Amino acid sequence: MIKTINIEASAAILRCLLYLLAIADAELVTFHVNEVWGVSFHLVILFGLVVHSTVLEKDPISRLLLALGLVPFIRVVT
Repeated sequence: MIKTINIEASAAILRCLLYLLAIADAELVTFHVNEVWGVSFHLVILFGLVVHSTVLEKDPISRLLLALGLVPFIRVVT
């Protein structure tokens, strides 16, 4: 029997994967193009993660989004 995945759960997984892909792209921009552009890309991702987590305040995925926000935050600080 084939198990079906909840549509909301798969959408949340997709969102997290897209954020991870954006973080990876920001790292590539930082190292291969320009440091300033890469850091600004990280700032945009950080802002998006915080806003997205705030919108999904009661959803358990909001905690994961905040945890993902640590990655661009650390990159911006260093």
